[in-house]
Amino acid sequence: MQEDLKIREITAEDVWEPPTVAVIGVGARPEECSGRALELVRRAQVLVGGSRILALFDHHTGEKVPIRSPLDPVLDRIEDWSGSHRVAVLASGDPLFFGIGRRLLKRFGRDRLLFVPGPTTVQVFCARVGMPWDDVRVVSLHGREPTLEWLWHLRLGTPVALLTDARHSAAWVAARLVASGLESLPFWVGEDLGLSSERIHCLTAAEAKGQSFSSLNVVLVQPSADTGLSGTPEPPPFCGIDDEAFAHHRGLITKREVRSVVLTLLGLRPGQVLWDLGAGSGAVSVEAARLVPLRAVWAVERVPERVAQIRENVRRFHCGEICVVEGDALEQVDKLPNPDRVFVGGGGADLRALLEKVRPRIRPGGRLVVTSVTFRSLAQVQDFARAHGCSLEMSQIQVSRAVPIGDTARWEALNPVTVCAMTPRGDAN
Repeated sequence: MQEDLKIREITAEDVWEPPTVAVIGVGARPEECSGRALELVRRAQVLVGGSRILALFDHHTGEKVPIRSPLDPVLDRIEDWSGSHRVAVLASGDPLFFGIGRRLLKRFGRDRLLFVPGPTTVQVFCARVGMPWDDVRVVSLHGREPTLEWLWHLRLGTPVALLTDARHSAAWVAARLVASGLESLPFWVGEDLGLSSERIHCLTAAEAKGQSFSSLNVVLVQPSADTGLSGTPEPPPFCGIDDEAFAHHRGLITKREVRSVVLTLLGLRPGQVLWDLGAGSGAVSVEAARLVPLRAVWAVERVPERVAQIRENVRRFHCGEICVVEGDALEQVDKLPNPDRVFVGGGGADLRALLEKVRPRIRPGGRLVVTSVTFRSLAQVQDFARAHGCSLEMSQIQVSRAVPIGDTARWEALNPVTVCAMTPRGDAN
């Protein structure tokens, strides 16, 4: 049944009474606000907002409540004040666009809130540079763990706008692009939009990597034809890239046919985190990143030569969402964010110990896929699954490829690989 919604239209003549809370989007200056927004601010008895926004209304005679972290005490004060006062929460741009609006809805519900949006930062920036923004992918890095899904959309020819913060700055975004082999992409930075200190830069990612910008900035990255990322999407993501397309050494690569099975059993979903332990050439990481927009892929490899090959493949396929870690997987997994999916392509003699370390880190519903080429490693996987009550799915992949001989061809067999998949009961959240 569709929920009935209260439609409210409050004008200057209407009575705005508690406990309704007005949530008002403001620009860089009060004169950029709509007349309706300014009238509601004028009638408010309590203003709640960040220190910069409250300073825009320092002439206001009402009580002022600065927003600080953590947010819960501020929400408690809004609850207390709104019972008997007209409370206005002031936010930058549109409060429902990566703003405080979502948190307010969760706490107070829509029936107690009146939203009056202002122009978003991205909207203003695109207007400044004269770019349509109906097809721009907008990502917020502000105050949250970073997601690298935006690189997937960029590879498909979609412009990406990023709302940055002090930790994940414009230079950080540029560094991810440089690591992806996309250092020549057009890279726009808008600083202090709407303020007297406003500046707009059109750089390349390589130029932006070493620069500092105002903390109030937005980044816009454009695909371009000269980098192979034009506005026309490249062919859809697929699995089964030719082995020879990857940098690898002496055939030490998960073969194309096996990769396809591994990716099928991993069952990747958008926004997930993948660990690729014993990543070798990074072929599984690359195919996974191209197939689904993942939050991040962590490729761990202990052999320096192979680490260099992974980095080369990251650049070759523009897959900057792959974070390359050099070191032994047993030691490195403690430093990684909890995964949704784990692929172990090389555990060596310590495979069982590695699986035991991985299991409690996997998020609920996660998948663990292991490839095995020896009886010993297969026995370790089976013992692990039995010890933890995991339902183990195993398939042996035996592939023969046609190779030329004279004016005909013959079959050449590759080593058989056993692919093991399970859903361990992890403890991670």
